[in-house]
Amino acid sequence: MTRTAAAFAGRGYQVILEGIFGPWFLPVVADELRPTRLAVHHVVLHAPLDVALSRVQRRIGHERDRDLGPYAAHVVDTGLRDAEAVASGLDSLLDRGAFILDISRVPSPGLP
Repeated sequence: MTRTAAAFAGRGYQVILEGIFGPWFLPVVADELRPTRLAVHHVVLHAPLDVALSRVQRRIGHERDRDLGPYAAHVVDTGLRDAEAVASGLDSLLDRGAFILDISRVPSPGLP
């Protein structure tokens, strides 16, 4: 997925990878992207605890881990805003480079 995204981004397309990319997964993503020298933004959408709990209670089998360690600066509190409001606010923040991830500082995954 990361290689495909990098291929599109390298050709000038704006690419968004959406999913659960916790701190445990970033080393794998960073390892793939280091050679591309592409600017990488990392955004964590974050709702207040009561909103998150309400959302989780409507789902079965999902838990939320809030400890993001060094990636805490990439959090965007979604609060009670709808998806359109969150996306609109993200546009200007991304344009300003507010969430650029220095992938050279992300540890290697240590995979064999």
